[in-house]
Amino acid sequence: MSVGSTKASATACAGAVLIVEDDDEMRSLLVSLVQALGFKNVTPLGRLEPALRQLEYQVFSMAIVDLNLGDQDGVSLIAAIRKNPRPEICRIPVLVASTASTGSRIRDSIQAGADAFLSKPFSIANLKRQIDFACTKAAARPANSTSRTSQPRSHNSTQDVVELY
Repeated sequence: MSVGSTKASATACAGAVLIVEDDDEMRSLLVSLVQALGFKNVTPLGRLEPALRQLEYQVFSMAIVDLNLGDQDGVSLIAAIRKNPRPEICRIPVLVASTASTGSRIRDSIQAGADAFLSKPFSIANLKRQIDFACTKAAARPANSTSRTSQPRSHNSTQDVVELY
């Protein structure tokens, strides 16, 4: 699939994208791929605290978060986003992109409020598919929601979680 053919629906939540990834090369790659999908305003950060501060000053239409942020955990960032009382923060779609793709880490991410999970390494087609999924899921949240309102579905096995997300 060419990059050009992926642009049309990847802008379901067009606007600014926050990328929180501690690895410089992966952060740079994510910026390039997200821009190739049609997102022009991308803010790449490598740590949890600057990301939390940036969320207070800029409106984002999506966040892409790594779970392993050095000595920090991306699940904490996801939980902080969902607990924020401001609707423009707590309702943004959150996509996890991580090598930490065990069933328990996926479950932790989803329970904290992630909308979708993307295991590294990934293709641009899979990135696009998960962005679309996260944006669609977030758009289905009630407009008056000020926090994460739906609980994750219960799953019978790790395989169910991996297949869903």
